[in-house]
Amino acid sequence: MRSVVFALLVALALGGRSARAQESPPTAQPVLPPSAPVWYGWQILIADAAVAGTWIAADETGSMKLDALGALGYLIAAPAIHGAHGRARSVASSVLLRLGAPLVGALVGFLIASGSCSQPSSPANAEISDSACEGQGAYIGLFTLMAAVSIFDIARAWQTPGEIDWQPSRAAWTPAVAPTSSGAMLGMVGRF
Repeated sequence: MRSVVFALLVALALGGRSARAQESPPTAQPVLPPSAPVWYGWQILIADAAVAGTWIAADETGSMKLDALGALGYLIAAPAIHGAHGRARSVASSVLLRLGAPLVGALVGFLIASGSCSQPSSPANAEISDSACEGQGAYIGLFTLMAAVSIFDIARAWQTPGEIDWQPSRAAWTPAVAPTSSGAMLGMVGRF
């Protein structure tokens, strides 16, 4: 008896909500012209700022796990945001730039530092080992080009409403299990 009363109360409560929702006047939403581009770079800015914060925390704590989390966030967050906005070309170029540019920056920084570190300008600089100096150059080059790629990603994060250069295919698949006389059959069912 209690379950019937509970079901009736739930039905009345849900029914009352839908009736009230239908009675309320529609709220005015600002309508953009169809050709006005929308900037979503703020999402990438927030993601990259979170990555920078993760790396600062990793440096302060010495945590390799936070370093790895920051690297993963740097490589995945901005391309995922471009993908969420249907920008496949931006996803691909963002991944390639985020992988390649920092490595090139590290190499260039290392080479520049190795040229300047091998010949100390004063006896006080002679105490700094070449490998430490070259490592600092590599870090400077790496993080400089990481910042440049982030700025580039943020600057090109514009989307014209209705303009999508990628959509998932309509194909769908699912696993299927069917009982048989000798056990079960496992397979895939799909629509292509």
